[in-house]
Amino acid sequence: QFARADSLLGSALGIFQKLGDPAYTSVPLSNMGWLAQKKGDSVNALKYFQESLRQSEAAQDSGSSAIILYSIGSTYRRSKEYASAEDYLRRSLALERALGRKGKEANCLTALANTFREQGDTAQARIRYAEAAALYNAHHDHAGAGLVEENIGDMYVEDSPLRALEHYRTALAHYDSIESKEDKAYVLKDMGTAQTALKRFPEAQASFAEGSALATEMGSMELVMDYELALSRLAAALGDAPSTLQHYERYTALKDSLQGEDTQRELARLRTAFDTERKEKDNAVF
Repeated sequence: QFARADSLLGSALGIFQKLGDPAYTSVPLSNMGWLAQKKGDSVNALKYFQESLRQSEAAQDSGSSAIILYSIGSTYRRSKEYASAEDYLRRSLALERALGRKGKEANCLTALANTFREQGDTAQARIRYAEAAALYNAHHDHAGAGLVEENIGDMYVEDSPLRALEHYRTALAHYDSIESKEDKAYVLKDMGTAQTALKRFPEAQASFAEGSALATEMGSMELVMDYELALSRLAAALGDAPSTLQHYERYTALKDSLQGEDTQRELARLRTAFDTERKEKDNAVF
């Protein structure tokens, strides 16, 4: 699929380059960057995004430039090049504000907050999360608002699981309102983990049962695998050795079923990329 997409985008790029219109040329370049990013090739992703940005700026297309700046910033963040990530995300944010695109402004703020959080700057992260939440809530964007609450919960879960649980519950309410089973499955696992840390074992069991059922219904075996590991930890906290072993064996069986070492490495990369993308809404839409 990647090879086919590369071929089609390359053909489109050649056609648009012959037309000589930078606004058109920018589009396949941006999509080539997006595709490289999906393949885990951050070097080529940045190369294509940067060239797309040059073309977009030559066409004086502020709307497209804002989106490409966001894509570059997000790519740098995944590579943990935080200074560059912050620079490009701030530039994207400034353009989105000037354009009045509140939803995309909120997405930029969330990405900036995650950038600060990953560097340990929780004070700056809290400010950006609050700004993003205000925008999402004002526009009744429950998916965005839920993701912000989920991110805030993740920020607190290790040191203050009770505080994290409050945010996870708010996220769940947002996801319930739009009937998003996938998002519910993820946040219920987070809730169960926080409840386990708080020794609220019956609540944790209920959260894990509901979330695991959703993950199974969706056919997300990676998430089902994560649930089995979480359930083994819950059973261990309860002192239930047979259940601890049972769930851990299911976890290892699922992990092994996802094939060999090379596949495991690729799966880890894809899951890291997916988890990163799940916690931010993507501005890179053409």
